[in-house]
Amino acid sequence: MQKIKLMFEFGHGPIWYSDPFTGKLITGIEVVDIDPDLELWNRQCMDLYDECYEFDSHGKGCYFNEETLAKNKKKLL
Repeated sequence: MQKIKLMFEFGHGPIWYSDPFTGKLITGIEVVDIDPDLELWNRQCMDLYDECYEFDSHGKGCYFNEETLAKNKKKLL
């Protein structure tokens, strides 16, 4: 059995692992890595999650905006 790790982190899509610059999936599971629909979904989720981060905002170098997350949550789920 093979497993796919799903989690969110700035600059990465929810499917781990993927290239943060190209969005190319590199899980090591061929059927996943070559699926263009999964790659597109992964990239869209990465962009939505990255929108939650603000730099030099709210008196902090890096601020995670919970309101933006709430706005994007339905699409992310």
